[in-house]
Amino acid sequence: MSYVRNDSLMYQMPVHFGPCVTPRQNKEGNRFIYDQATRLTKHTIVYESDPEALSAVLPQRFELAAPYVIINMNMLRDVAWLAGHGYNLTGVSVPTRFHGEKGVVEGNLLLVMWENHADPIITGREQLGYSKIFASIDDIHTYGGVSKTELTSWGFRFLELEFDANRQPENLEELKRVLNNPDSQGIMHYKYIPRTGGGFTQADAEYVCLNPKAAKLPDDVKKYPADQLTYMGGQVRWHIPTWEDMPTQYHVAQALGSLPVKRIVGAVRSEGYTLGDLYGQTTVM
Repeated sequence: MSYVRNDSLMYQMPVHFGPCVTPRQNKEGNRFIYDQATRLTKHTIVYESDPEALSAVLPQRFELAAPYVIINMNMLRDVAWLAGHGYNLTGVSVPTRFHGEKGVVEGNLLLVMWENHADPIITGREQLGYSKIFASIDDIHTYGGVSKTELTSWGFRFLELEFDANRQPENLEELKRVLNNPDSQGIMHYKYIPRTGGGFTQADAEYVCLNPKAAKLPDDVKKYPADQLTYMGGQVRWHIPTWEDMPTQYHVAQALGSLPVKRIVGAVRSEGYTLGDLYGQTTVM
């Protein structure tokens, strides 16, 4: 007798073997928020770029809110939904406004996120609408107060990030303003899944997703101390690939690497714990 899918539980392909484990569902079908917290070390760098060039990579109905590029490099460890394993990610976003049918939504638009493991990529793309793709991402290594990492694809190094605790940000107040915009409603994503057949040129799903800043965990979830922040200087180095260097991602790295780095505003390291599972992720029309 064939199986019947339980509509009250989460599934991902392949669905034939029952409900799946994701950051939002454990093997019993409950959330992980009452399990151990993820240990998170996050490095962020902000730089000013060209408004016209940034606008060229925004989807329709989006407008640039400020001419900045924000790059996050996160190391996640002791991850409950991965049974204590961990992974690294690097996301690139820009401050935007989305003109939707029900009004304007302001927040950073995630242009792309690289991760170094398939599991978070799959669930993030399918469930949340994140523009996630794969890269090899070095752990942050620190010597003499300078922390470094790099991203590679098929052996090609396309991004280097440096965070220097020996230097202060070029403009600390500007950095804080960009990263803590009081008008931001959260982080936005542009979800696109192609329809099977018919030339594979039509969308099966195409809409904007929002991780709302207002989303809160239940009151009975364990509380952790506030993150420890260290503001610092930083550097960004993009390396432009050819198609042969990054066969399926060259256009992504070419576009981002071609954005002018007019001025590094500053960087910050954040150390702490998180139980956030993005369960409040929603769509914006």
